[in-house]
Amino acid sequence: MKSLEELQVTISDVQSLLPKVLTKVEESARPKYFAVKMFRKITDRSGVRKITVPKRGTMSADYVSEATEITSFKEASYSTIDIPAKKIGMGIKISQEVIDLKQINILNDQLEEAGEAIGDKEDELAMYELLGYWDWSVGDYSLAEKTDTLTGQGAGSVYQLTKKPFLHIVSAIKASDESAVTVEEVDYKDGKVKITEDLSGDNLKITYYYTVRSNVYDPATAGTLAFDDLVTVKAQLIAKKYDPDIIVVHPDHLASILKDTRFSYIQEGQAILKGTLGVLAGLQIVVSDRMPQSCALVIDIDKAGYFVDFKPFTMKKKDLPEADALAIFFYRTVGARIINEDAIALIVNLDSKSNKGL
Repeated sequence: MKSLEELQVTISDVQSLLPKVLTKVEESARPKYFAVKMFRKITDRSGVRKITVPKRGTMSADYVSEATEITSFKEASYSTIDIPAKKIGMGIKISQEVIDLKQINILNDQLEEAGEAIGDKEDELAMYELLGYWDWSVGDYSLAEKTDTLTGQGAGSVYQLTKKPFLHIVSAIKASDESAVTVEEVDYKDGKVKITEDLSGDNLKITYYYTVRSNVYDPATAGTLAFDDLVTVKAQLIAKKYDPDIIVVHPDHLASILKDTRFSYIQEGQAILKGTLGVLAGLQIVVSDRMPQSCALVIDIDKAGYFVDFKPFTMKKKDLPEADALAIFFYRTVGARIINEDAIALIVNLDSKSNKGL
């Protein structure tokens, strides 16, 4: 992509510049895509606000005798799942001084930031669906965030959350004065937390993200992701007739993986996703700080779900005479949803506070 300066467009001619702006923003967004690439892609530019995709059931064969006619026939059964559209947008303000003084570098930086911000939000939507952070039973793209107010107990007590499993604690405070309390240990799978402070006569107020994913497993040793954990979860998904090929881990889990003698670095041309580090237990290891420290994600990317491109990048402009500036707004409409729940699994209780069976 050429810079705006190289395009030889007069910066004061904003109307002529806008089509170039849109292209630059779109290209700046692409490198931010990570989770998006773990979905099969559908493009539907018909203007609909949702699409319905079929989910195939299973068929079975029978034993038959030689020269025996098959008289009964079976048909594949299908259910359907809706993937609704979600609009993403942002605006940037370009001052008249930037326009008049031909401050192209500043404008370039603003456009790159805009593209990266939209790409980041689009990828967040896809990552939230992978992690089970969208609770579809509540509503379309309803964040799986819960705040519990629990009766206070003595120091070092264990509290049971109302939602489980969960993956991330947003905050934990004393209800009376909203001062922070110390989360000493966590069992993410069973939804339990151990609090250091004595909260007798008070309440614990805790906000967290739970997951709606149904295949959630503990590691053999809390706080450690090991080869045997990968093999166990992979076998579970294979038994459900899927073929997982990717595991996504937080950078904190790399040490144990890299020390395993069975780990091998990826060879050129072998990687399914950009950023793949290597292979262990037949799974390509992808590292991302988008993953919570508490878990790792195993997935069959060919079968798990769909990402829908409902509408390409669009742009609108608005004069701001009161600010002596020009506003440019960028929009993108997408959607993502896991279709086959058994094509994806989470391994939880992997961070330093994890204590399974708390």
